[in-house]
Amino acid sequence: MSFREFSGETREYNEIGSTNEELNRLLGIGNLEEGTVVRAGFQSAGKGYQGNRWLAEPLKNLLFSILLKPGSLTADKAFHLSRIVSISLVETLDKQDINTSIKWPNDIFVKSRKISGILIENSIIRNRISQSVIGVGLNVNQVKFDPGIPSPTSMCLEKGCHFDMKLLLDDFRTALQAWYQILLEGNEKLIMDVYLNRLYLRNLMSEFSDGKSAFIASIRNVLPGGELEILVEDGEVRRYGFKEIEYVQS
Repeated sequence: MSFREFSGETREYNEIGSTNEELNRLLGIGNLEEGTVVRAGFQSAGKGYQGNRWLAEPLKNLLFSILLKPGSLTADKAFHLSRIVSISLVETLDKQDINTSIKWPNDIFVKSRKISGILIENSIIRNRISQSVIGVGLNVNQVKFDPGIPSPTSMCLEKGCHFDMKLLLDDFRTALQAWYQILLEGNEKLIMDVYLNRLYLRNLMSEFSDGKSAFIASIRNVLPGGELEILVEDGEVRRYGFKEIEYVQS
C-alpha cells in the first residue's frame, strides 16, 4: 500500500465551542485533506465520551481534533482507531519521560490519574468508515484543577516544567501517521499487542462495577471490536461493552 501522508494544515482558534464540532462544520462546507487539525486555546463546550464535558483552563492544554479518512476500514474495526490514537499519545508522552497507560476505552493515565481523553466520531457509508473526527484533550501546563474533576494530572505536574504544545502536537501527528499506516496495511495484531501491553490495570486484581454489583476481577484482554474481557476472582470470564462496566476508584 502506498504511504498516506497527512496534511500539515492546522487551523488555530483562541476559543471555540468544541474542536470536533468545528471540524465537522468545516467538513460540511468543503473538502479537507486527511490529517487536517483544528486546535483551540479554549473550548467553551468541550466534549468527552458519552456526552461528558471536557474542562480545561484557557491556553494551558492541548485541545485539538484531527481528520482521518480510512475509507477501506470496516465499521466493525472502528476500535482500532481508538487503539492507534491511544498508542500515539502514549508514545508522545514517552518522549517526555512520562510513563502512561491506556485506560479502556478512551483515557490515558499516569498511574491512577487522568492526563488525556479521546473522543472519536465516525461517519460510516456502506459499512465503511469514510471519515473519522478524532478529538484529543491533553493536560499540559495546567497545575490547578476543579476539585470536582476526579484524579486529574498534567505534564507540568508530572515533570515540574512547562511544555511547548506545538512540538507536542507535531510529535503526536508523526506517531499517529506511522500507526495509521500500520493499520491501513492490515497489521492489526501488532496494534492490538502494543495496545494490550500498555493497558491500565491489566492482570491486576481490581474492583469493578457493572451497575448491579461490585466485584473483584482482572483485565485479560480487549477484543478486536473493543469489548473488555475480564477474569472474575471466582474464575468466570466476562465480556463488557462500553459503559457496561466501570472501575471503582480506591
